[in-house]
Amino acid sequence: MTDERLTAVAPCHETYELRGRDVHPTRLCDGEARAVRPRQVAPRPPPLRSVLVPVDGTSAAEHALPYAVALARRAGAEVMLAHVYSTLLAANDPERLGWRGGEYLVAPLRDYLDALAARVAGVCPVPVRPVLLRGYWPEDVLCEWGDREADLVVMAARRRGWWSRLWSGGVSTEVARQSRPPVLLVPAPTGPPDLSAEPPVGRVLVPLDGTARAERALGPAAALAALVGGGCELLNVVRTRPYAVDWSLAHGGPPSRPTAERTREANRYLRGVADRLRARSVPARWRAVTGDRPVADAIARYAELSGTDLIALASRGGVGWRGLFRESLAVQVSRRAPVPVLICRAS
Repeated sequence: MTDERLTAVAPCHETYELRGRDVHPTRLCDGEARAVRPRQVAPRPPPLRSVLVPVDGTSAAEHALPYAVALARRAGAEVMLAHVYSTLLAANDPERLGWRGGEYLVAPLRDYLDALAARVAGVCPVPVRPVLLRGYWPEDVLCEWGDREADLVVMAARRRGWWSRLWSGGVSTEVARQSRPPVLLVPAPTGPPDLSAEPPVGRVLVPLDGTARAERALGPAAALAALVGGGCELLNVVRTRPYAVDWSLAHGGPPSRPTAERTREANRYLRGVADRLRARSVPARWRAVTGDRPVADAIARYAELSGTDLIALASRGGVGWRGLFRESLAVQVSRRAPVPVLICRAS
């Protein structure tokens, strides 16, 4: 096995090797090697400077490109096309992934990234930088790179059955759980994408439940709405009790309040949040809905009926044993919603 480092194809070539949680880059300009200090992983405020788009050589993954290009064009940001050459996958499928005689054949991957970058640049005049990375788990490699180089991650999310999700959550889901920059998950339909299309992202739906954690999505949502000249719509789902028995009172707790009272309180809360957004010159409106269906289903259904362009939610990242057995609300919404979902880390 050779210890070859994969090189990003760009006017100023960069070589990156991932070692654990650290990135050790070296920049090569005019034959002179200069050390580059790794960037801090602290969140960066808008405007966007770089948008990371993971691709894997399939047309499904390329469905994230229209959204990434549209946002980068408005913000004057750079689009980074990242392909992860996984040594784990290469060993399992040597013929397809280029494992020949103990060496990695990365030339076809570089050619693919060059061709894709040329297609994007031919459609929209935005800076495009192909990046080829090597690692073990693709989601870990993408998160390590994105935490240091990207302000936003845009990637396609394929629809997967429950049996497939039981054994593997999927790369997009794991990136959304671990990434520090916000992650925009775009549904991936069948067929190739139209890179020249201008997807609508003006109406941003922000579900809130009254907690400070949920409000962490307001900043990225407001910044995105201001970038495209749109607005935010605040939503609170008030669940009605489907049973006649008051379970909280039966277990020694206080009696639950009537649905009408909780709805009025939700409207007062949403009105206050909307006033804060309007003070930042972001158009905002609100609505509290009631129903018996699960919260994720209610949010996805409301987005479908109201014509929402995008949903923004905060997520704690699914850390700990609870994340192994139960998906976060943001991930559940991304599996059900017909529109892209922006997932923001709340911690």
